[in-house]
Amino acid sequence: MNESTPLAIPSSLATMLEFAGDAKGALAWYEKALTGASLSFAMQSIDQVVYRTVLLTSRRDDLTPAQRRDAVVRVLANDHVRYNPHLHVSNVAYPARRMALEVGEAVCKEAGDGRALDDEVAKELGHAVHGA
Repeated sequence: MNESTPLAIPSSLATMLEFAGDAKGALAWYEKALTGASLSFAMQSIDQVVYRTVLLTSRRDDLTPAQRRDAVVRVLANDHVRYNPHLHVSNVAYPARRMALEVGEAVCKEAGDGRALDDEVAKELGHAVHGA
C-alpha cells in the first residue's frame, strides 16, 4: 500500500473481513487505513475507521485490560479528530466520532486504575489536551 492506493480499499477490506468473522485480519486492515490517512490524505470516513479500530482492539482477549487501554489510547491519540484537528475533513460529525471516545472511556474504566481518557491521551501525545 502506498499513496497511489485508493483510500477506500484498506477500510473496505477491513469491513469485509470483520463481517466475515476475521477480527484479527480486519484490525490489521483498519490500522493500515489509519496509517494511510495520517501519512497521506485524511479520509472522509476516518471517524468510522477509528471507531471500528478501537472497538475491535477493545475486544482483543489476548491483551490485559491495561494493554487494551494503552492500544486504544494510542489509536485515539494518533487518529481521532478530537486530538488531531488536521485529520478533520468534513463538517459532519458522525456518531462514530463520539462512539470511539465512549469505547476509549470504557476501556480506561475497565483497566481499573482510575485513569481518565484525556489524561492518557495527553500522556501519549506528550502534551496537554486542549479543548477536550
